[in-house]
Amino acid sequence: KGIDKRTFQYDFKMVPKSEDEAREIKEIVNMFKVNMLPEYAGNDVHGRSLIIPNTFNIKYMYAGQENSFLHKIGECACTSMNVTYGGERYKTHAAVDGGAPPIQTNLSLTFTELDLVTREQALAGM
Repeated sequence: KGIDKRTFQYDFKMVPKSEDEAREIKEIVNMFKVNMLPEYAGNDVHGRSLIIPNTFNIKYMYAGQENSFLHKIGECACTSMNVTYGGERYKTHAAVDGGAPPIQTNLSLTFTELDLVTREQALAGM
């Protein structure tokens, strides 16, 4: 059946404390959504030619440097994104320009490495 590529899931709970933080959370969610999707090539809006989505290079950091105690991750594609707004039940802050931001946003992202990792690479910290 073959060897599966490694996948990594990250879950984030974001609770804004200000209108600026609410806008920043909206931008974070949009950034992942936009960068995980393909786009039409040139003027081909009928979907016959697509450009592959952007890829991600994930690093675990500590005090401004890569954390050598954790494994390294190769170049990845974001293969799944799930956003839940409002926590256990949907609630919002007071309305601001453009709508009413939720009091909590949960973001779940799944990434899949583009290349298989070999035993030698794993021994080297991959």
